[in-house]
Amino acid sequence: TTITLPVQLHQSGVSETTAGFYLAFISFMAVIGAFFMPKVVERLQEKSTLIAAYSLYGIAQILFAFTNSWFTLILAAVAMGMGFGLSIPLVNHITIELSDSSIRNTQLAYLSMAIFSGQFLSSVLAEMIDDHLALYLCTTFLAFITAITLIAMRGLRFRA
Repeated sequence: TTITLPVQLHQSGVSETTAGFYLAFISFMAVIGAFFMPKVVERLQEKSTLIAAYSLYGIAQILFAFTNSWFTLILAAVAMGMGFGLSIPLVNHITIELSDSSIRNTQLAYLSMAIFSGQFLSSVLAEMIDDHLALYLCTTFLAFITAITLIAMRGLRFRA
């Protein structure tokens, strides 16, 4: 996960400055993904966009697991950032649109708690699994299981 990424980069001989620039590049890719998210949703619809986002997360985790070059690290950064940029703003938008105005703030608070809980749980997972390869394969599995679940739910509607 991106929580262990700085450690992995350091162990590979990457300087702190370069690692910082690399993590900033992932964030920049997230901004690019968020910029294009409305166009992607227009073309793919909401659920398929979320499937694509989680697939990108999974691809990024596989690349992080088996990376041995800057080329694959750059591909992983693009996939990770785009996955984030396509998913988080979209889920926020869906929450706003589906929530009655009387409970919208509560629903957005629950969404924020869910997102931050995910970040917390990834730290716990990183502490439980000491091996980087096993950790990345575990997170790959979780990302693809989420994508497959969304595919299975494709017939169900978000909206009434």
